[in-house]
Amino acid sequence: DYKLFPLPLIRGSVSGIGIEPRAAGAALDLVPDGDGRVSFAFGPTVRLRTSRTGDIKDPVVAAAGKLDTAVEVGGSAGISVSGVLNPYDSLSFNIDTLWDVAGAHDGMTVNPSVTYFTPVSRGAGISLSLSAEHGDEAFNEYYYSVTPAQATASGLPVYDAGSGFNKLSANLLVGVDLDGDLANGGLALFAIGGYSRMIGDAEKSPFVALRGDADQFLIG
Repeated sequence: DYKLFPLPLIRGSVSGIGIEPRAAGAALDLVPDGDGRVSFAFGPTVRLRTSRTGDIKDPVVAAAGKLDTAVEVGGSAGISVSGVLNPYDSLSFNIDTLWDVAGAHDGMTVNPSVTYFTPVSRGAGISLSLSAEHGDEAFNEYYYSVTPAQATASGLPVYDAGSGFNKLSANLLVGVDLDGDLANGGLALFAIGGYSRMIGDAEKSPFVALRGDADQFLIG
C-alpha cells in the first residue's frame, strides 16, 4: 500500500516496513510511525550507480573508457513534522550515507534532503524536494577526474577532482488519486519535474565543462 498523509508523496510499506524510492535504489524505514506530529525514519538504503557504464554516445567521453557499476550500500535517517502550515502537510529532513561495496569508486557519498508535502485538494497533492550530493575524494576522482591515460586516449586535459559537494537538485512531484481520495491508498497518477546543477570540482571537470552541461533537467 502507500500513504500520502502526512508523509512524503510516495511511500510504500510491506508488513509495517516503510519503503521510500531513491535514484536507482530504495531506502527502508524500520521505525514504526506513531500518531504524533513528529515521526522518525531509520534503516538501510541501496542504489546502483551506472554512470558511464553502458553505451556512451559522446565519442570523446567514450574514448576515455567505460566505468564499472557501483553498488552503494548504507543507511538513511530522517525526521518528519506534520501540520506545519495546514493539518495535512509535512516537512521532512533526511540524510543518506552510502559506500561502494562493488569495488568501482570505493568511495562514500552523503546526500541530505528536505521535502515539503501538502495536499492541494482531497484528491491531489504536491511535494517539493531540495537535495545535495557530497562525494569524498575517491568518489569524485572516479567520476570527475581525468587521468593521464584518459587524457591521452580522449584528448581531454588532465584534471584532478577533490572531495566536496558536486550537485544541488530541486524536484517537484504532483500526484492525483484516481478515486479522488489521497487518504485511502489505491491507484494514482504522478508527474515530476526536476533541475540539478553541478557545482564545485564536478562542474569544472572536463567531462562536464567541455563535453557535458552543468545544468540538468528531468521530466516524467
